[in-house]
Amino acid sequence: MARGGSRLLQRIQRLITREWLVLLVITALAAMLRLYALDRWPPGLYHDEAYNGLDALDVIGGLRPVFFTANQGREPLFIYLVALSVSWLGRSPLAIRLVGALLGILTIPATYGLVREWLGRREAQLAAVTTAITFWHLNLSRVGFRAVSLPLLTALCLWCFLFGQRRRRGLAFALGGLFLGLSFYTYLAARFLPIVFLAWVAYWLARRQPIYWRGLLLFCAVAFFVASPLLWYVWQHPDVLWGRSTQVSIFSPTINRGDLVGTFVRHVARTLAMFNWRGDFIPRHNLPYRPVFDPAMGLLFLAGVVISWRRAVRQQEHGLLLLYVPIMLIPTILAEGAPHFLRAVGILPVLFAFPAVGLGALWEELRRRTSARLAWLAVALLLALSLGVTINDYFRRHVRSEATYYNFETGAAELAAEINGFLGTGWSYGAEQPTPSASASQRRVYLEEKLWSDWASLRYLIPDTGNLVLLGQAVPPPETQGEVRIVIWPYTEHSQYLPLLPRGRLISVREGPQERGDLWHTVRLLCLTYSATLPQDVPDNVQARFEQGIELLGYQLEKDGPSARLRLFWRAGAALDTDYTVFVHWKRGEQMVAQSDSYPAQGHYPTHLWRPDDIVADEHLLKAATFPEAGDVIFVGLYQLQTMQRLRVLDTSGIAAADALTLTLP
Repeated sequence: MARGGSRLLQRIQRLITREWLVLLVITALAAMLRLYALDRWPPGLYHDEAYNGLDALDVIGGLRPVFFTANQGREPLFIYLVALSVSWLGRSPLAIRLVGALLGILTIPATYGLVREWLGRREAQLAAVTTAITFWHLNLSRVGFRAVSLPLLTALCLWCFLFGQRRRRGLAFALGGLFLGLSFYTYLAARFLPIVFLAWVAYWLARRQPIYWRGLLLFCAVAFFVASPLLWYVWQHPDVLWGRSTQVSIFSPTINRGDLVGTFVRHVARTLAMFNWRGDFIPRHNLPYRPVFDPAMGLLFLAGVVISWRRAVRQQEHGLLLLYVPIMLIPTILAEGAPHFLRAVGILPVLFAFPAVGLGALWEELRRRTSARLAWLAVALLLALSLGVTINDYFRRHVRSEATYYNFETGAAELAAEINGFLGTGWSYGAEQPTPSASASQRRVYLEEKLWSDWASLRYLIPDTGNLVLLGQAVPPPETQGEVRIVIWPYTEHSQYLPLLPRGRLISVREGPQERGDLWHTVRLLCLTYSATLPQDVPDNVQARFEQGIELLGYQLEKDGPSARLRLFWRAGAALDTDYTVFVHWKRGEQMVAQSDSYPAQGHYPTHLWRPDDIVADEHLLKAATFPEAGDVIFVGLYQLQTMQRLRVLDTSGIAAADALTLTLP
C-alpha cells in the first residue's frame, strides 16, 4: 500500500512542474480580476445581455433552437451555457455574466497552449499573462455578450490545428475541426476563420512547406459536420447571414455616404490606431477611446510586430501570426463605427502573442547585458505596471463612471430590483426594501406595458408572479390590497391608472431612475412610481385647515448641511376641481433664503386628482446658500397659479386667519 502511495506521489510531482505552477498562478490572477465583485460591476444589465437571459429561460422551458431570432439574431452556444447558469443561480445579472467570466478565465490556459505550440514556452507564459491583465479581455469577460466565447474556441482550434500539422496527428486535427465547427455557434466574426486557414495553406504552399493533407481533410470534415445544423438553418434563412451585416456594412450608401474608398481608408487607419492611440468609444466595450494597450505594453506590441516581420522570412510561425490578425480585423474594418471591439474580437487571443514576442526580445537583451534574474525582474515590473493601469482604468475609472451607468441601462435593472424587493420575489440586489407594513403576498405592482415591452431586463429579472399586473389600454378593476405601487412611463397621460390606488391610504409619488440612450446628449426620467401604503407613521404635528377642505396633518424636516428637505402630509376633505400650487418659503426676516413652488408630489399628483380621505405625501427640497440660523421660519401654503390667489388658513372656528402657515426651524 505504501509503495502504491509513493508511486502516486511521484506521478503528481512529475505533473506539478514549475511550468504548470506558473500557468496556475497566471490563471488564478485572471480569475480574481474577472470574478471580483462580478455581481456589482459593471452595474445594470444591457438589453443584449437580458435577451440572452430571456432566451436561456426558453431553453430551460424546453426549446432547443439552433439559432435565436430575437434581438437581430444570435448564435446559440453562449445562450445554452447561460441556461445552465440561470437554472442554477436564478434570474440575475450574475447568472449571465458568470458564464462570460468563466469562458474568459479558460481562455488563459488555452492561450498558453496555443502560443507554446506556436512560439515556445517563454512566449506562451508572457502571452497568457498579457491576456489575463489587458483591459480589453478583462472587460469582455465581465459582461454577458456571446462574443467572449470566440477567443476560447479560437485558441483551442488553432492550438489543435498547429499541433496536428507539426506532429501529423489526425486526432489533433479532428479536435481542431470540432472547435472550429463550434466557433460558428459563438459570434459573427467566426465566419472569417476559414479564410485564415485558406491563407495559411496558401502560405505553406508558397513556401513549399509539407502539409498533412489527410489531417487537413479530417479537420475540414469534422468542422463541416459540427457546423452543419447551423449552416442548414442559414441556407434556409439567408437573411441570417446577410441581414445584420448589410445594415452596418460600409458598402451601404447610408454608411459610406457615397465615398466607399475614403470610408475604407479611414476605417483601416482607425483600426490600426486602436492598439496604441484610440480605441472603441462604446462604454460597454471599453473605457471610451482607451487604446487596447497602455503605453508601455503598446511599445512592446509594436516591437513584437517589427520582430515578427523580420523573422517571418525564416520562421513560418511569425508569418502565420502576421497573416492571422489582418484577416480577423476585416469585420471591424468593413462595418460602421470602426474600431469596434466586439467585431474585432476574432483577433483575440492571438493578438497577445505580439507583446509576448516583444517582452521575450527585451528579456533576451537584458539577460545578455545583465543576468537572467534581473531580466525577469524587469519584465515582471513592466507587467505589474500594466496590471496596475488596468485595475485603475477598469475598477476605478470605468465601471463607476456615469457613461457606464447609462450604457448598461442600470436604471431599468434598478427598477426590476425595486419591484422584486417590494413583492418579495426574485433578484433585488441593492434595492431598498419596503417597510413591512403588509406581507409581500398582500402587495401588488401595476406596471405600464410600454416599460415591460421596451426593457428586456425587466422581463428577464422579474419572475412570473400574480402580484405583477401589466397596464395596457384597458384598466383592470381596482382590488383591495395591503400596499400598491403603480409604475408608469411619465411621458403620456396616466391619470386613468390612478384609481387603482386603494382609498384611505398614504399616497406618495417618487421619480424613478434616469435613462440615456447611446446617441442622446441628455438624460430623462425612466418612470414614475405611485405608492399607496397604510398611513401608520403619518405625523400629526400641525393639524391645520385651509379653505376648500384641505388639511395639513403634519410635516417632517430633515436638514442636510445648508439645505433642508421638507415633507408635508396633506388630506382633502372633498373632491377638488382646481389645481393648487404648494409654496414653501424659507425666510430670514424679509430675506428669502430658499423656496419651492410646485404642484404636490413634485408636480406629479395635482390636487384635482386628490380623493377624500387620502393622505398625500408632498416633498420639497430647499437649497440654501447658508446654514439655518435662529429665528428662521418656513411659510407653507397653497395658491391658484392663474390668479395667484392664496387659500386662507382657518382658525378653530372656521374663520380665515392667515394666508400661510408658519413653521419654525428647529
